[in-house]
Parts: sequence; C-alpha cells; structure tokens
Amino acid sequence: MSDYNKVKSSIVDELNLKDTKNIDVFTNKVAEIESSGGKNTTSKLSSAKGIFQFLTKGEGNAFQTGLNRLERHLGKVEWIKKAREDNDPNLLSKDQQKALFLANIYQQKGTNEYLKKIAEGNSLAMAEAYSKFHHTVENIYKDPRISKIFNLQPPTKDQIAKTANTFSEAV
Repeated sequence: MSDYNKVKSSIVDELNLKDTKNIDVFTNKVAEIESSGGKNTTSKLSSAKGIFQFLTKGEGNAFQTGLNRLERHLGKVEWIKKAREDNDPNLLSKDQQKALFLANIYQQKGTNEYLKKIAEGNSLAMAEAYSKFHHTVENIYKDPRISKIFNLQPPTKDQIAKTANTFSEAV
C-alpha cells in the first residue's frame, strides 16, 4: 500500500468514512491550485516548494511541521528522516508529497468535520479546508482560480449562516 493510501486509510478508519474518492478529489484540487498539478513546484515569491507548496524556511517551517505530522501516521521511516535533512519537498515522490499534505491537514485541530464533509463531496468544505488549514486565503470567493477549481458560486446569506453552523471553527 502506498504511503498516501496508508494515511488516507487511517483517516477513513478514525473518522468512519464510507468513501475515499472525494478525499482524492480534494487532494488533487489543492495540488492544482498550488502547483498546477505538479508543473510549477518552486515558488518565485517565497520558500514554498513541491506539489503542495510547503514553505521550507522561517519560523514555523510548514514542511518540517508536515513531516512531524506525517510521522505520526507512518512511524519513523527512512525517507522522512532524509526529507528532514534535505528540507526540499521536490525531492519526494508524488505519493510521498500527497501523504505529507493529507497528514498535515488531518493532524490540525478542527479538521474532522471538514474531512467528513469533503468525503461526501462538499466543494465548499474542500475550499474552506484549503483556505483555513493549508493556505490561509482571506476570501475564497475573491480568488477566481480557487473559485473555478472548487466550482464555487458566491454564497447566499443563508448558505453563509448554514456553513458557519456546520463548521463552528470557521472564521
């Protein structure tokens, strides 16, 4: 079983999810936003690298944090140790980067309800989870690329109220 599938399987078991295809959809959509699906894996604006554009420098180095979270799923494996030393997500395989992304999302406080909705195919939950737990986008509706990839329509007041009640930890 691949490392990504191991992480996904443990999340599915822990959250008692019925289907995993939308977890894959979410992962692929984030990869599309961050690096055009792996085509642009080195940022010209920051230290972000890899398919999911993890920051590799500065306080709170997201790549190193993600590796710590991933190790909670996979245990101490040699490639994670080497990745810590290299500090470059581009040196990981696509499967390893997907495992890193998913473990990093899951290990953050407040993601369980999002992941349950994501597993059901909820595009708004996907976009909000991306915004809150991966890339801190202030308004997902003002970014045309995010809106297009997650197929978002500007929310009505009722939808905003409903979402706020569904995802209590949402900003």
